[in-house]
Amino acid sequence: MIVQQRYRFTYPLGLLDKPILYTLIRRFDILTNIRRANVTGQEGWLIVDMEGEEKEMQAGLAWAREQGVEVAETDE
Repeated sequence: MIVQQRYRFTYPLGLLDKPILYTLIRRFDILTNIRRANVTGQEGWLIVDMEGEEKEMQAGLAWAREQGVEVAETDE
């Protein structure tokens, strides 16, 4: 089943230079659309629309959290 949802990804300082979103897209076959973003020298956040198979989406979000990214559903 294909699902669509908007998420807020908040990156801590140590992950700002890691290709987390790129890896999420490639590894879990998820379509993304970055709606807004803000990256500073201390942290970064993205508002991302995501679409994909429900099982892959859940696995991808769990993987991102394991990497240290804070992931939350949003309607921003």
